[in-house]
Amino acid sequence: MVKHFNGEMRMKVFSLSHFSLAAVLTAVCCLSSTVAVAQERQAVLEEVVVTATKREASLQDVPISVGVVTGDFIETFDIRDMSDVQNFVPGLQVQQTFGSWAVRIRGLGSGITNLAFDSSVPVYIDDVYCGRGKCLESAFLDMQRLEVARGPQGALFGKSTIAGAINAVSQRPTQEFEA
Repeated sequence: MVKHFNGEMRMKVFSLSHFSLAAVLTAVCCLSSTVAVAQERQAVLEEVVVTATKREASLQDVPISVGVVTGDFIETFDIRDMSDVQNFVPGLQVQQTFGSWAVRIRGLGSGITNLAFDSSVPVYIDDVYCGRGKCLESAFLDMQRLEVARGPQGALFGKSTIAGAINAVSQRPTQEFEA
């Protein structure tokens, strides 16, 4: 830096103090540790396997819109029934009525006026069809995953799947004793 003082030119030299050098080194260390943590988090990403097309496939390879809630997620967030799931699956709305449950996906679903009608969003529990809303009253015990297929699913799931289908898959037996 050049400064004029009584007609003379003097050079003023700035040097890094120990404090500013320590601050720069701390910032570099924090940045490198942040990058390492970000890379570690990216490595944890798992492949989600679904059976929404009646075959096991990666969620990225399935050609339909599917919302998946895994068993670990259900345990972590203490999800007890279908009314809790609606908070984590976009487009799913669950309403408890006077004797049943009304389920809508993307705003489409059956009315709640007649309990004898099949729902437009049936539930399949381990591939067993349940078209009535009463099936949603069961608690989630030992769930491996819950799949919500959006849109008409008549080709894959059959009858009454105008708005979508909910596929509940139970946990498979293991070699370890657990309950």
